[in-house]
Amino acid sequence: MKSNYGLAAAVLTVVFVVPALAFDLGDPIYKGDVKGNVRVEVIYENFDRDAVFSDYKITAEGPGGTVSEEIEESDTSTESDVLMLRLAWLASEKATIYVDGGALEDDTAEDQPFVFGAGGRYLAYQQGVARISIVASGHMVPSYDVEDDDFDEDLGRTIGEGEINYYEASAGALLSGDIALDPKTKFVPYGGLLFSVLGGEIDADFQFPDVDVTASSSADIEEDEALVAVLGASLVFQENLSIRIEGRLIGDASVSGGIAAAF
Repeated sequence: MKSNYGLAAAVLTVVFVVPALAFDLGDPIYKGDVKGNVRVEVIYENFDRDAVFSDYKITAEGPGGTVSEEIEESDTSTESDVLMLRLAWLASEKATIYVDGGALEDDTAEDQPFVFGAGGRYLAYQQGVARISIVASGHMVPSYDVEDDDFDEDLGRTIGEGEINYYEASAGALLSGDIALDPKTKFVPYGGLLFSVLGGEIDADFQFPDVDVTASSSADIEEDEALVAVLGASLVFQENLSIRIEGRLIGDASVSGGIAAAF
């Protein structure tokens, strides 16, 4: 029976897959780049991110008694989709700040999980069409309940209930271009490196009725790879409308797209 307890310790990564955080950074647009001081953007993102369950503790009870285990680290891969609305204030020709929020996909969630965040950009250097911006952002997913009813080849039916909360914070530098295609259209390619930190907690209870075992577990959620490369491009037209695509590589593999209007 003890071997079944050991298998139970791995169920957290099977039943509850933590939706990834790798949120869209956005294009380096400032006051004067578009008409107006306020910019509204609708963003869709699909992301895939490696993460680590650390300080993983589980206690299992069954016919063979009670067994407790502690696992230092357990790797997991996460994937999800998010739809967000971002409101940006173009504060000056060198600074932009924004807030955003949206809905996150999680098939195991009892209720719809949401994400909230904020960020900013500062134009540190400009020479001709070339720019260097310092960027930072943070996002959090408030605690929400999850549940699942699955089947494992070794444990049989697996019933799980739990609670998840987590956050992401990132900062880095972007090199971008500000290229005029005509008087009312410009092309803004951008790319750079970020250091990104992922953190959070997950607590879960499991039942394995086919082997008469119950278990409770907890784990911290941590970043697996902190270095992230960002590549993107934005097309601004009519001086206030834009479409954009962005990807994050290395520690993350995500693709996002946005449609924005400035007022």
